[in-house]
Amino acid sequence: WLNSGIAVVWRERMTNEITDRYLRHSMFHQMHHVDGRIKDADTRIAQEITKVAMAMSRIIPKLVRPIMDATYCTLLLVRIKLPLSGLIAMWAYGIVGLGVVRLLAPDLAFITTEDERLLARFRTVHDRVSSEAETIALADAAPSEQRTADAAHADILKLMHMKNNQRARWNVVDRFFLHRLPDFISDVLRFFWSGTQG
Repeated sequence: WLNSGIAVVWRERMTNEITDRYLRHSMFHQMHHVDGRIKDADTRIAQEITKVAMAMSRIIPKLVRPIMDATYCTLLLVRIKLPLSGLIAMWAYGIVGLGVVRLLAPDLAFITTEDERLLARFRTVHDRVSSEAETIALADAAPSEQRTADAAHADILKLMHMKNNQRARWNVVDRFFLHRLPDFISDVLRFFWSGTQG
């Protein structure tokens, strides 16, 4: 419910702002006929704003939930009278874990941005071939257009391989941090507390 509500609000605001800019001072005419780089601006406004709004709406719960979980867990540990060293250990583990994850995690923002950029370039190449088919045929420019399309497609494939390799490396690190390290830390802390209290 929260995600959908945030997505609707952001979609409405972004659509209004972008449409206003697109129609102001005949920008739509200049983009389509003078500049020519973006032939399908109206389609992008209709489709891609929805994708962006949905992606952004998922960020809020992912930011708020860990803070709420950490606060709730700390309050529970204080209520059961966990020693101060236990609270410090828990928070140190969380902060160091965040730092290590930040250091080792793949740069998802870069990958997503690059993915969208390369897909847009590939779409633009095909849109140009579609809209200028007669000119390309008369000028015998099909081999040149084929090379351009192949280069754009090769860039997409290269990014997909990079994304796949980074995901495989990250899965190993993630598995270690989720399954192995917590058990090791809890065993060390149990040993430490049993020695100090026993």
